[in-house]
Amino acid sequence: MRIQYDDKRAEKTQERALLILKKFGIPPHPYAYSVAYDYYSAANLDIKQQVDQLLALNKKIEAEDLKIIYYDNIVSNTSDTIEVSDTLLKLLNGLLLSLDPNNSNIQELVTALSRASENLISNSAASLNDINQIVDELVEVTGKALVSQNELSHRVKKAEKEIMTLKKSLEISKKAVETDPLTGLVNRFGFDNVIANWSEEERVKCGLLLCDIDFFKVINDTYGHLIGDKVLIRVGQEMKSQVKGKDVVCRWGGEEFAVLLKDISTTSQLREIAESIRRAVNEITLVHSKSKEVIPSITFSIGATLLRDHDDWGNMIKRADQALYDVKEHGRNNVSVII
Repeated sequence: MRIQYDDKRAEKTQERALLILKKFGIPPHPYAYSVAYDYYSAANLDIKQQVDQLLALNKKIEAEDLKIIYYDNIVSNTSDTIEVSDTLLKLLNGLLLSLDPNNSNIQELVTALSRASENLISNSAASLNDINQIVDELVEVTGKALVSQNELSHRVKKAEKEIMTLKKSLEISKKAVETDPLTGLVNRFGFDNVIANWSEEERVKCGLLLCDIDFFKVINDTYGHLIGDKVLIRVGQEMKSQVKGKDVVCRWGGEEFAVLLKDISTTSQLREIAESIRRAVNEITLVHSKSKEVIPSITFSIGATLLRDHDDWGNMIKRADQALYDVKEHGRNNVSVII
């Protein structure tokens, strides 16, 4: 529930939100401003906790950090999600009116529809994940009803098609939220969702690479942001070409990337993959379209680690980050492994 403000309090909150964005050099885009405003207003305690953790760990906040927090906490209340929720609610209510609640053959379907409708009405802040879970249950129950009752009404069969269409729309929306629009790679939000949903078996053998394009600001300043964007895209492509399909390549933020490696258990394997990625990035050739000038070789720093027994993701990320820091402190364009 949002806190009510008088004009003076709202004005002060606005001023503090803009000041923190200015302090860290973050443009006041809607997502950044929304997070900063909610942080100072204490309207969303989850946002306050996440920002406080960032400040404690990094002493600095990046624009990409605020975008992740925005998608994680605020995007669930945007018009797109509300529209999907309203569409599903109308579909559920229409179907419930067309069915006989006393028909024992479709009792499970009626119960599931009623429960889903109640959930949507009571949870006005339902996220895409919440709605997706509701739709998954409806797909399963509707499918059972159609299998067991060949004579079900045309309305039920039509509803199943509508639910499946909605499910596809939700999957597209979820993918958009989890994808970096420039490179097409998984973004930090999508990366966090991947590791949150990994099973214990998948956690047994895995490695993490944190990577950084060396002197990327120089590339941007010298050749312009269009060339800078092309560099980011090509780096992402080369990274994907060096790993298996089940591995996850992520644009971590800015010029930083991450790779989550599955089925890897030795330091030598970890270093071999990291080196192959570094060499592939070094070999990227780009030519300025107007001046025909060849962009100098792109160098790449990589920090690597393995997931330890009884370890957690937070510690794994810290080790990889420390390894990356070590590379930058000792000349860059190299691989450092911390186990």
